[in-house]
Amino acid sequence: MNSSRHITVSLHVLIWGAILLLPAFFDGPDELYGDVGPFRWNFFTLANLLHLGLFYFNAFYLYPRLLQRRKWGLYMVWIVGLIAAVYHIKLLILVIWFPALARTEAAFALTLFPIVFILLMSIMYRLVLHKFSHERSRPGM
Repeated sequence: MNSSRHITVSLHVLIWGAILLLPAFFDGPDELYGDVGPFRWNFFTLANLLHLGLFYFNAFYLYPRLLQRRKWGLYMVWIVGLIAAVYHIKLLILVIWFPALARTEAAFALTLFPIVFILLMSIMYRLVLHKFSHERSRPGM
């Protein structure tokens, strides 16, 4: 693995590690977040694991196979389906493990808006990768 690849992987690990650890610094009341298993998890950590998978699935599977090949309709069907699926999984986590949190007004915002944000970030990530790749492949560079 070359140095550039090490840096890229390290940055991904660092960023996602920070995102996954962030909820540990914002402790909420037990009646909202509860305990899951021997390690204290909360909704945000579980949701961010879903976001991580969504980011990489879109960035490395859907984007190159559909968006780069200008298959807009099929890409939009996938995106709408992914948003709906991840939204309902997050809502199910809320209802099962964190019912008090599921009854709050913030539940909708906690479940939907981060999904859209993560999808936009993964598209931007791929656009930046494409731009760097294009710049490197230009003659005289």
